[in-house]
Amino acid sequence: MKCFFSEQPGRQAVIYLQKGEDIKEGVKQACDKLGIRDASINNAIGSASHMSYHYVASCADDPENIYVNIDKACEIGSIQGMVLDGDVHLHVAFSDKDGNAYNGHMESGCIVLYLLEINMTVLDGLALCRRSDDNGINYIDQR
Repeated sequence: MKCFFSEQPGRQAVIYLQKGEDIKEGVKQACDKLGIRDASINNAIGSASHMSYHYVASCADDPENIYVNIDKACEIGSIQGMVLDGDVHLHVAFSDKDGNAYNGHMESGCIVLYLLEINMTVLDGLALCRRSDDNGINYIDQR
């Protein structure tokens, strides 16, 4: 186990993405604009016209993932994740117009349908990054 703690209070940032914007790219651009290197994505709600994600498909040491693309109106109920050393890592829970629910690791190319509202806490004083272990799993570490 690794634990990281900062004595500094967390600043809040709110991002509004509009129709047609790429979600991960929009978060990255907002962080760059605001000078944010490390943050916790606390929540996000909105809609999407295209979703691309993957989920874990086995318990093997070598991860097996299934990749899914959905091209229809989707309601995003929740996005959480981390921005570490400027790298955006998001997980999403959403449903489609037929009521099917989906959950997984968000890939690039997810497109806002009408709007997306994101709240994040800036993690000042931590200087975090992701590193890969022997199985290719990316874990949180200090820079």
